Amino acid sequence: MVKLCSYCKERNRTPLPECPDSECFVCRGASAKLEKMADEAAGKIPQGWKSFAVSTNVPREMMAREEAVWDYGLGRSVKDDFNRRIVAALAERTGLGYDFVKADGKVVFDFAKGEARLENADLFVYGKYKKFRSDIAQSEWTCKNCNGKGCEECDFEGVKYDSVEVIIGNAAKALYGAKDAELHSSGREDVDALNLAGRPFVLELRKPDRGKLQLKALADAVNTRESGVEITDLQYVSNGEVALVSDSHFDKAYEAEMEVEGGFAHEDAGKIMALAGSMLSQRTPHRVKHRRSDLVRKRRILGLRILGEKPPKIYVLAEAGTYIKEFISGDAGRTEPSVSGALGKKAKCIKLSVVEIRDGFLGDVLGY
Repeated sequence: MVKLCSYCKERNRTPLPECPDSECFVCRGASAKLEKMADEAAGKIPQGWKSFAVSTNVPREMMAREEAVWDYGLGRSVKDDFNRRIVAALAERTGLGYDFVKADGKVVFDFAKGEARLENADLFVYGKYKKFRSDIAQSEWTCKNCNGKGCEECDFEGVKYDSVEVIIGNAAKALYGAKDAELHSSGREDVDALNLAGRPFVLELRKPDRGKLQLKALADAVNTRESGVEITDLQYVSNGEVALVSDSHFDKAYEAEMEVEGGFAHEDAGKIMALAGSMLSQRTPHRVKHRRSDLVRKRRILGLRILGEKPPKIYVLAEAGTYIKEFISGDAGRTEPSVSGALGKKAKCIKLSVVEIRDGFLGDVLGY
C-alpha cells in the first residue's frame, strides 16, 4: 500500500493514507527535514547579499516515485513545492529578497545528500528540441549493468544510449564553463520515436564560469548532422520556467507507420477511421508497468487520418498521455478500442514520429 507523509499527501491532494515522515513512499522524510536545512542555509549566507536564488537537487528516484502517485491525484510537483517552501523559509530567516534573475548568489538544497550549500547563480535556457534519430533517449541513460563505469554491454561508454540531455548539455557546459547541466522538458518520447515537432525544454546550467553568451553559439554547437538533435527558439529565462515547462502537458499529433498481419486491405482504412473521436481505456502498458501504477486511464483520439496504405501509415491527434503504440496494437487487450481490434487482426507500430505539440500557451507566457 502506497502511503504518504502529511506534506506529500497535502501537496498531491490524494486520498492515499498518511504515514510517519520517514516511511513516505515519495520523499522518504525529505519534506520534514526542509526546515532544518533552511536554518543551516540561512546561517551560511554572507553579509552583503541583497537577494538570493534557490536551486533544489531532487533525486531522480524520488521524482519517479512521484510519477506513480500522480496516477492517484495531481498536485504540485515535489520540486516545485520544495522551491516554494525554501524561498519562504529563507526570506523569513534572513530578511533578504528572492530574485531569480539578478540574485547575488544561489542557495542549493541537495536532497540526495541532505545538505544546503552556496553556489554561483545558475543560468536557464528555454528552447525546443527535435530528435531525428531513433537511438537517442531524452535523459541520460546510465548503463545498469556497470552503473556508468563502462562494460562490454554498453561498449565501455557507461551509458545505454546517446541522449538529448547529454548532447545539448555537453555543448553548453563547454561554452559556459558550467560544472553540470540538466534538461527539464515537457514530457518525453520513447527512445525509438522521432520528434519532428520540437519539444519545449529548459536547460539548467549549474555553476557557469561565464555570463550570458549569444545563444546562437549554443545552437551552432548542437545543430550538427552528427548529433541528430536540433534546438530552436532559444532564450534566457528564470528558474521559475522550469516548473512551468516540466509540469505542462500538451495534446500531440503523431505519424505512425504500421505492420498489419496478413496485409492492409483497402477496406481496412474505413475500419480505422471509425475510431476517430473514440475514448480509449488504456491500462498501464506491459512495457512500462514496472515503473507506473497499474491503472486504467481514459484518453481521447481527437483526430485520425489515413496517410498511406503501402505501407499503412496513419496520422493520430491524441490527448496528452495517450500511449500511441498501444492504441495500434491493443497491448493484448489492455487498450480498448484499438486499431488491431477494429481490423480483427494484429497490427503494430514500427515507426513513430511526433509531428505536432500543441504548446501555444507557452509562447504567450514566454513571449516568443
